[in-house]
Amino acid sequence: MDKSKRHLAWWVVGLLAVAAIVAWWLLRPAGVPEGFAVSNGRIEATEVDIASKIAGRIDTILVKEGQFVREGEVLAKMDTRVLQEQRLEAIAQIKEAQSAVAAAQALLEQRQSETRAAQSLVNQRQAELDSVAKRHTRSRSLAQRGAISAQQLDDDRAAAESARAALESAKAQVSASKAAIESGTHQYHSGANSRRSRASH
Repeated sequence: MDKSKRHLAWWVVGLLAVAAIVAWWLLRPAGVPEGFAVSNGRIEATEVDIASKIAGRIDTILVKEGQFVREGEVLAKMDTRVLQEQRLEAIAQIKEAQSAVAAAQALLEQRQSETRAAQSLVNQRQAELDSVAKRHTRSRSLAQRGAISAQQLDDDRAAAESARAALESAKAQVSASKAAIESGTHQYHSGANSRRSRASH
């Protein structure tokens, strides 16, 4: 009988356990407390590597490792002292370049004005040469007829040669002014390229 009582005791314990599980299942709260959610599934974290577009040192980290963040939130601040120095240097180079451009433009305008003045002088010298050449031609004709002295003919010839030399001199000034403009333009462009090259480094 001992064995059958033990069997019966096991059956009673088993039935009580099943009854306790059924009672718990029926008496448990129907919903989930507020602020909690129940679901089956798997949650995986998304790891994001963070990098800056500009190399530099981090000055301050504003979040802790593993902390949730929102899109657009500032995570860290960089030490921008070196970048600020580079910015100020670039601004100084820009101002220097602007001054150089202004000076080059002023010089170009001066050279162009000199060229126009030299061209006006060429036109004036050409008109003088034309007038003196006509007088010399008339003087030769008059000298052949004996209407003027040989001295007058020599004076008119000398005036024509002097006018021709003055015209050539004025033309040389125009050429020199044009060459100065080309040289200044070339220097300006090579200087601008050099400044751009320095600014990019």
